[in-house]
Amino acid sequence: NQRISIPIRPVWFKLEENEDVNYFHMGIEFLIEPNDERVSILKNVAINRLSEGKGWLSKMLIKLWN
Repeated sequence: NQRISIPIRPVWFKLEENEDVNYFHMGIEFLIEPNDERVSILKNVAINRLSEGKGWLSKMLIKLWN
């Protein structure tokens, strides 16, 4: 497994509360250039996980890039 670090900044946060579970939605801004190699790595990971049917983050990233 390869670890990469990508600086981000939260741009919005919304807490969802109900009787069964508490969760949140958060919007982020990447603080690197779109052509940075780490973006390509992240995109490839997202595509692979999405093809395996895994991960909310992967699904979100695919929507951003399509």
